[in-house]
Amino acid sequence: GWHPEKAAELLMTACSYKGVWNAFERVRGRGAWLGDDFELVMHCGDVVLVDGKAHAPGQIGDFVYPSEPPLPKPASDVAEGGDHGPAGQLLGLLRTWRWQRPDTDPYLLLGWIVAAMAAGALDWRPLVWITGDRATGKSTLHKVLRWVFDGGLIQASDATAAGIWQKVRQASLPIALDEVEAREDNRRVQAIVELARMAASGALVLRGGADHAGTEFVAQSCFLFSSINVLPMLAQDRSRMAVLELEQLRTTVPPAIVGTHLAQIGRGLRRRLVDHWPRMGDLLEAWRQALTAAGHGGRGADVYGTLLACADLAMNDFPPTADDFEIWGERLDAVAIADRDDDGADHDRCLNHLLTSSIDLYRHGMRRTVGSWILEAAGRGDPDGGAGDVAAANKALGMHGMRVTSLRVGQETLQYLLIANVHEELSRIFRDTKWQGQSGSAGGWMQSLRRIEGAAATDGLRFQGAYSRATRIPIDQVVGPKGSE
Repeated sequence: GWHPEKAAELLMTACSYKGVWNAFERVRGRGAWLGDDFELVMHCGDVVLVDGKAHAPGQIGDFVYPSEPPLPKPASDVAEGGDHGPAGQLLGLLRTWRWQRPDTDPYLLLGWIVAAMAAGALDWRPLVWITGDRATGKSTLHKVLRWVFDGGLIQASDATAAGIWQKVRQASLPIALDEVEAREDNRRVQAIVELARMAASGALVLRGGADHAGTEFVAQSCFLFSSINVLPMLAQDRSRMAVLELEQLRTTVPPAIVGTHLAQIGRGLRRRLVDHWPRMGDLLEAWRQALTAAGHGGRGADVYGTLLACADLAMNDFPPTADDFEIWGERLDAVAIADRDDDGADHDRCLNHLLTSSIDLYRHGMRRTVGSWILEAAGRGDPDGGAGDVAAANKALGMHGMRVTSLRVGQETLQYLLIANVHEELSRIFRDTKWQGQSGSAGGWMQSLRRIEGAAATDGLRFQGAYSRATRIPIDQVVGPKGSE
């Protein structure tokens, strides 16, 4: 007979044996993942491949891989390396675009494609931003990506961060966004870049919902952006991506793109990942160390090391040589220098913002920067080449919460720039920056500027009548040694 109360009791008993369920911790959607024994797990929707062996969707190890729409599987035949393998064929196609660095950029893009296929299994998921003017082939590149991933890529031209994370959820599928252009209000795009930054390191994302139920997931996708100009962004975001620049095509005839062939290449790349995954850990470490030795910081070694290791895995059957490391160290040397310039210390960027800001005081009909007033107050002349008026310059700075002073230190008399911790005019200078202040409290610039070498806190001082504690910075750290201006 039919006994629903007994069925309910049995179901509850079975649930009690399984324990408390947390979908956030246990569910893995489509994409690649790292298994319990560091093996590669590919969730292809209707089948889950663990180290190349097929399993039905469901609980495998400590995780549940739910059944979903199918994705392409790895090729059934072994995929060879070299120019004739799937990676070599795709690299040959990518090289038909006019890259600013033709020996470097297409290879890095190949690395991103392979990394995107293994995103959830990687410790670091590099971002790539493709930039170039109109008629450089960006949209055609997106078509190539769409065919290579063959349904395993989330593409959009007008997306929001909320739309992306609602689409991705527990999956680790790659995301490619076209026409991500800078606008008057960049908050929507900045939110997407922030999501991509969190995905790079696999950060936890918490979002509230209209039903007051919170949503949480770990972002583990590789992002690719393309636009005419790269969006202005913080150094912490810029350091997590490789910028690949396209130049104008010499011909209007697009390259021959056969979708079925590109889909076959994509399956071949997946097969390379499955067969050669045991080499990935050593490759990543070798490339990271090589790039660190070549001058890259930790973040640059993560980004470019992952791209090169993934391209290496797809292209080659043997470990890289010392010559390979030297070649790529030279190719990426300019990139390392640019990254170091863009990723300067926070206090350097804060000081630069202050020195290059103009204040509402005029001299000879010209509006002047804070830096020029500081030079004059330090007795180093005015912008017109004259001796300057130290007292007048200090008075001008005092009205904006700053002044230059001299202190006796041992046998020397040293000059310092004093910057108020609380001042309305400084708040105006730093408004809409991350160093801005709040009414009645110390400005964010205080903590940042105190990281400058030789900087120190001072007791309360008066700045043209306004009283505030201040930060004291050696003048040479502000405008350089005398004679360098």
